[in-house]
Amino acid sequence: MTHVFEEIFECSPVALLVVDSEGRILHLNRHAESLFGYGRNELEGELIEALVPDSQRARHPVLVQEFIANPSPRQMGKGRELFGIGKDGTRIPVEVGLNPIERDGKVLVLAAVVDITDRLRAEERFRGAVDAAPNGMLMIRSSGEIVLSNRQVEEIFGYSRDELLGQPVEILVPDDIKLPHLEFVAGYLRDPKSRAMGAGRELFGRHKSGKMIPVEIGLQPIENDGEVFVIS
Repeated sequence: MTHVFEEIFECSPVALLVVDSEGRILHLNRHAESLFGYGRNELEGELIEALVPDSQRARHPVLVQEFIANPSPRQMGKGRELFGIGKDGTRIPVEVGLNPIERDGKVLVLAAVVDITDRLRAEERFRGAVDAAPNGMLMIRSSGEIVLSNRQVEEIFGYSRDELLGQPVEILVPDDIKLPHLEFVAGYLRDPKSRAMGAGRELFGRHKSGKMIPVEIGLQPIENDGEVFVIS
């Protein structure tokens, strides 16, 4: 059975590294060699900080010890941009999942590292397409926060992108319908599908200046990582 697990480790489609409680790399698989550009004999026995950007190396050993003190499966740096460093100095955007392993009474760390370069490029192309659209476009998460907007939204509503991102979409809704709008959003998320908002009724958005703007709104749900977002 040990041989089977070794084969699974070696053939995993993601980079895997086993790190001890002092942060030293004990094992890595072929995918990790390919991702970072090192042979395993160059990394085994070295500190994991060899793969960490200079700006984060001083802090990283503390993070290792915090994980060892409270070992549980988790995503590293959730909500933040993470980078690894290849042998040639290339910064590699990554996602890192951490899992504790117990061996001979000691806690080891299994780090699963995924290169997200292609995903970021696809997201950048998507943002470019959204920005070039002739209509105002917003992406709103299920909590109601604006996570993406394009140039036309800035033109229509008078807000800069930085002023909108992270704000509740009700910032663009007239004061007298903000509460009904919250109820509408909750109802829409219970049955998300493509449709026009307020069909047959006059709709208005609220400009930064307070001016009311007549609008038409189409809604399109999309799912990402199990969460429903709405393109408006």
